[in-house]
Amino acid sequence: MESRTDPALHSSRVSKLKKRFLDVLSGSVKLDPRGASLFLQGLCAQDDPASAMQFDLSVQFMNGLGSTVLEYLLRASDVGGDALDTLLFHVVEPPIFWGVFVRTFQQGALSEDAQLAFAKVLSRLLTLQDRDTTPYRDVAAQPSVQDSLITSSKHDIRETGHLIKHILSSTSSVTVYDVLNGPGGRHDNDFADFCDIAILPTADEILCRKPPFLRTASDDELDTSETPAKVYLDNTFRMLREDMLFDIRQEVQAALQKDGKHRGLRVNSVSMVGIYTGPDNRKTRWAIMLQCDSDFWQLKGKSEEDARISLASGQ
Repeated sequence: MESRTDPALHSSRVSKLKKRFLDVLSGSVKLDPRGASLFLQGLCAQDDPASAMQFDLSVQFMNGLGSTVLEYLLRASDVGGDALDTLLFHVVEPPIFWGVFVRTFQQGALSEDAQLAFAKVLSRLLTLQDRDTTPYRDVAAQPSVQDSLITSSKHDIRETGHLIKHILSSTSSVTVYDVLNGPGGRHDNDFADFCDIAILPTADEILCRKPPFLRTASDDELDTSETPAKVYLDNTFRMLREDMLFDIRQEVQAALQKDGKHRGLRVNSVSMVGIYTGPDNRKTRWAIMLQCDSDFWQLKGKSEEDARISLASGQ
């Protein structure tokens, strides 16, 4: 088996391997089973993959290949152990690339894709274990950074911004697992204290694809920091609220997808014409009365009786 430092490797071959490696990262070459070997050889041919991020500090690099590499590395979050954290740490330390990356973000010169890569890397750095995260907390705590993230026009950037804000507000006694999987930080209406959660959902909450925080029986038994009554109220509130939001969230997200499958019927040109209260001689649930400008497309061509049957059967 050929070693990484085999002196027989010709310089031209090393150059080609490095080029293939960078082409795959940039997306100009698609990674397939036949080219996977060349990609891995190209990775091994790099003298120092982390220091390669420190040679080009231009805005073009950060908006292009630099942010692409970071995004690619972050997708390998299941590599196990602290391998990814170690690699990211060496990318940002010494802060030759990272310092310029932060300033470029603060100046508003990064593209949305690069901003998202910056936010994801920053959130990852804040959760490093057995390393001093003070420099990264100082960056994340700056109003120019937090405000830009949570007011971004891109949903993924705002979502990561709220996660960063949540990490900063967590005490040092809380484990990283609890910070990332416990209550708070998923969107702009997710908080550790259920009393801070607005009953009506926000747009970011509806768009969020992360599962909401719901306590399990084991969580209730292990939690000794809160009274049983507060744990019960917290759990009941979150479950009842999720019962209300689940269908709404599913339908809105399906509507935003081109090929989304709807469980319900979407009707255009609908107006409210009154309130239905039922007959006067008995109690009944009230309902909003709606009227559409034209027949449902599913009912076109059907007689009135057939239409009634279709509506009654839910077809």
